[in-house]
Amino acid sequence: MRAIKRLFGGVLFLALIAGAAYGYVWYQTKTFLERTVQSTAPFAQLSYRHFLVDPRGLVHVDGLQIIPQGYRSPIDIGAVTLRSDDPLFFLDPEGRIESGEFPDFLSLALDNLSLDIGSDFVKAMQPSEAELLLHMQQPNLDALGCGNVLAFTPDVATQMGVGRTVTDMAITLRANNDQGTLDIFTEVDTTGLFSLTTDLSLNFAAGYLKPATFAAANPRLRSMEIDYRDLGYFAKRDRYCAEAAGVDELTYRENHLTLVKERAQAYAMRVPPILWQAYSDGSAKGAQVRFGMSPVGGLGAEVMLGLGSPIELIDRLRLRLTVNNKPVDLNQVDWLALMPDPEAALQANRPVESKAGGSLVDTPEVQASKPQQAAQRTQAEQADEQSDTRSAVSQSAMIEFPGMIPKPIKTPEVKFRRTGFDDLGQYINSDIRIFTYFGNRVEGRLEAVDGDTIKILHRVGKGLAVYPVDREKLEVIEVMR
Repeated sequence: MRAIKRLFGGVLFLALIAGAAYGYVWYQTKTFLERTVQSTAPFAQLSYRHFLVDPRGLVHVDGLQIIPQGYRSPIDIGAVTLRSDDPLFFLDPEGRIESGEFPDFLSLALDNLSLDIGSDFVKAMQPSEAELLLHMQQPNLDALGCGNVLAFTPDVATQMGVGRTVTDMAITLRANNDQGTLDIFTEVDTTGLFSLTTDLSLNFAAGYLKPATFAAANPRLRSMEIDYRDLGYFAKRDRYCAEAAGVDELTYRENHLTLVKERAQAYAMRVPPILWQAYSDGSAKGAQVRFGMSPVGGLGAEVMLGLGSPIELIDRLRLRLTVNNKPVDLNQVDWLALMPDPEAALQANRPVESKAGGSLVDTPEVQASKPQQAAQRTQAEQADEQSDTRSAVSQSAMIEFPGMIPKPIKTPEVKFRRTGFDDLGQYINSDIRIFTYFGNRVEGRLEAVDGDTIKILHRVGKGLAVYPVDREKLEVIEVMR
């Protein structure tokens, strides 16, 4: 009898501990939700119906509604669910994250995120038709051939039949701070439009996966996979644009592809037939496009700085592309030929006369504004040409624009200025900013010039590192002077 009492007492004690732990997690969750509601007050009105806490590692919030400040239309979320394989994580999630003690599995799911495309805050963010005509010299690439449409704005989407979107979203995180690995998997499914999944794998310096030291973690991409599936968007687009252009859907698709090719040709881009076929197949009804990369040895900042050209980078990435389950042979692609020529792009971006399928046609408002815009461009070009002269030669006064009262020139400001490689020797220990041949930007202090190599002291996280860069990899050099 005494043993039974002890057993009952032990069970009751464990139940009390479990109840206390559950009550603590419940209280922590409620406090967090209330704090979140208060913190969003200046930006939006946030509310929810009720929440559930499962001691096995689940927090579930039902009936969220977000109304942006100053508007009336809401964003509705059916439910938000947070799961973890470590129930103790929810006792102190902020403390665990700050210390880098992540659970092996953590996921966040949003169900039935509903948004009305005609909402007042959505319409407030979109440019008016007059603004589009004034600032867009040509239609967006995806709007080519779609009648007089310049861009697929929310108003156009509504006319296409996309009145309200309903989206399910999930983010899964697998982190191991001791081994320095991080995997992020996301899923997005918008009913009747598309689905998108991404799988990202990273390596980083072990022990650095926490807010205080993440900048010094030196993350390196191990692999990336993107999977896009059309669930009805292209069918809606083809039907709408064919009607807007006054043709059947097949003719619209042919016209669209022709105009896209003309745009690429105007930019001096040489696109191989295999990519045109992939573009056509990947933008058709029910298309599935998968894109991935697995960089050799991983890809980080120090690796990119050590590469000599975009081709070296592309070869290292090990790119792969599959359209409708058919692999695309990317070995046939001349990547340098795909790059647009800046001068050709500048010429191509000038307003053009109407073409079949809906290229931009100047409206009276745009035509009336052309002389004024041309005068402004001329003044801007002249100001750019004279800026270096003004900064180098002292003058008593200048006229910035016709009609303005002359005013004294200020002392030339110290700023980053273009500098030739051969002149760098006189700027040792000066602040320097470089852009490499394939677009990387590095900013730091010029430590030395050794033949055809410069050494830059560059901040990495909370420390410093010296990066050597060869002259042949430099595209732009700027020194603070």
